[in-house]
Amino acid sequence: MESVLFLGENESAFLNVLGGNYLGVGRILSLGVILISVFILMRKNNKKTTIFGLFLLTAYLYVMFVSGGRGPLVSLVPLLILLAYVSFNKQGGQLALTKKFIPSALAVFLAVIGIINLLNSDKVPQGLKRFLLLFEGNSMGDSADTRLYFYAQSFDLWKESFFFGNGIGSWPVMMGIGDKRGYPHNIFYEVGSELGVIGLAVLVILMYMSIHMLFTNFKQDIYKAAILMLFLSMFINTMVSGDLSDNRFLFTTLGLMCYQNSFKQTTNVMNNRLIEERGLNN
Repeated sequence: MESVLFLGENESAFLNVLGGNYLGVGRILSLGVILISVFILMRKNNKKTTIFGLFLLTAYLYVMFVSGGRGPLVSLVPLLILLAYVSFNKQGGQLALTKKFIPSALAVFLAVIGIINLLNSDKVPQGLKRFLLLFEGNSMGDSADTRLYFYAQSFDLWKESFFFGNGIGSWPVMMGIGDKRGYPHNIFYEVGSELGVIGLAVLVILMYMSIHMLFTNFKQDIYKAAILMLFLSMFINTMVSGDLSDNRFLFTTLGLMCYQNSFKQTTNVMNNRLIEERGLNN
């Protein structure tokens, strides 16, 4: 609500509310969009719940499109995987449409129509305007061009100290920015340049083990599906924005992926304990 009020009073400004900027708000909203989408698509809900969820989705997406953040928008790509997963089912070795196909296709269609209308409006939203810069001419905008420059320089820094890197926090110093906060906006380039191949190996192993644990006995579980979507979203974010601290949401999803007990299993354990306690009391 604070974001909507801010955007109503500052149509062409970057979102800046509740002590955070447009990227922080965009990331939180992207988490909300994914969780609500999983809830609607993978669970049987009554009409009131579904309508309320769709209302929230519309509000969240609107703020994301007009706020100015491109990373959070790109991080919603995993939702297309989810839509395809719930829309198609394998039967007899062939793909067949499910009941979710029509609402999923309708949602994508309405989203495209909404984006086209926004692009044709008198005032194109800040987020869409910046996103279009990625596809216009030789320049992708100052922000994107700067990131590409940072990537190239970070790779050169990594080559200078391949195994051990240049030390934690060394990236801005080596780049001539000074001994202050600075980062290449890509978690692998950041870790590679500061911690070398050893740090990269630790990061990759951590991700691999978390993914492996998630897919151990992986079934159609709404909780695991939500965690997987959140991980993919946050992983995309780490490729284009933030440093290790900013990308703490990624490590949160890695921790959740390592947690094996489902809600159903936890509930059964709690019920068994209650039965045992009542038996002892009796």
